[in-house]
Amino acid sequence: PDPTDEATPEVTPTNTRTQMPTHTATLTPSRTPTQAEATLVSVEEGEGGIVALVYGDGTLSLVNRSDINVDVSGLQFVQVTASGSQLSFRSDQWENGTRPVWSLTPGDCFQLWQIDMPEQPVPDFCGFRHAWRAVASPRWFWMSSDPNATFEVRRGTTVLATCPVNEGECEIDLGDS
Repeated sequence: PDPTDEATPEVTPTNTRTQMPTHTATLTPSRTPTQAEATLVSVEEGEGGIVALVYGDGTLSLVNRSDINVDVSGLQFVQVTASGSQLSFRSDQWENGTRPVWSLTPGDCFQLWQIDMPEQPVPDFCGFRHAWRAVASPRWFWMSSDPNATFEVRRGTTVLATCPVNEGECEIDLGDS
């Protein structure tokens, strides 16, 4: 017998659905934040805090005495001298330190000193000095030969504190600013 004569089984077509491959998104790992970024906490709107200016002997430190991060951006320190000239410094001049001026951590500080002095050590009352500046005489708002001289701490047009230069320390409540 001829093999081609054999009956070939009839194939019945079936309707089988074949799924098209789907695209699976490949996730690329995100960058792991640095320790400084991981601990960066923004100040809640309306939250203030207490900061202190500690000054004398050609240096000044702004230290966060609160238990929360505080926003010291936009502060201006101004002494109007007897002759009417202004000695001033803006807190935003501390930018580019290891902490932003809008989020100073508890116990830490920013510091100033006279430009003709060597770099000053971190004060004992400051956990970590995040920024510093050596400043020339038009910025020495915290010093005066007049024992009755004062300087103001302002945010915008609001005076937050008036600080006597001969006291060496001045607390500022940022809660109202």
